[in-house]
Amino acid sequence: MTQKIFVFNFICSYVPLFLTAFIYVPFGNLIVPHLDVFGLTVQPFAEDEKPTAAPVFQINPDRLRKQVIYFTVTAQIVNLALETLVPYVKRRVFRKAKEFQNNRKGFENAGKVNDSKSEHAFLKRVRNEAELDEYDVTTDLREMCMQVRF
Repeated sequence: MTQKIFVFNFICSYVPLFLTAFIYVPFGNLIVPHLDVFGLTVQPFAEDEKPTAAPVFQINPDRLRKQVIYFTVTAQIVNLALETLVPYVKRRVFRKAKEFQNNRKGFENAGKVNDSKSEHAFLKRVRNEAELDEYDVTTDLREMCMQVRF
């Protein structure tokens, strides 16, 4: 399953770059004029109209560089948000929702335990860690493999 997920992520991440690098840049001026699907489907219904010439297509050589930069920067920002911000916000929201439910039901003191002072810091840390999501090794492996790309 890890291999399948890795291959799927690789395909989703890099197929647009491969298409741009190996099809659009070298053969774009030959292929793109034939991709006017809308014009081909409308032409039989427009009997009175003269067929118009296809617009001249010019390749944008800077597109590949911009696309690579976009994928790199976007991937880094999305990964940062998913790894740091989302879990933090999720824990805070769930904690507040639980407090709200307890207050609404009349259990104001629910979940509050009187710990001894020597164990309070340790038990607080354990309770906070128990609220975290389950750690998935394959997710870290996929992230490391995808980061090696550049």
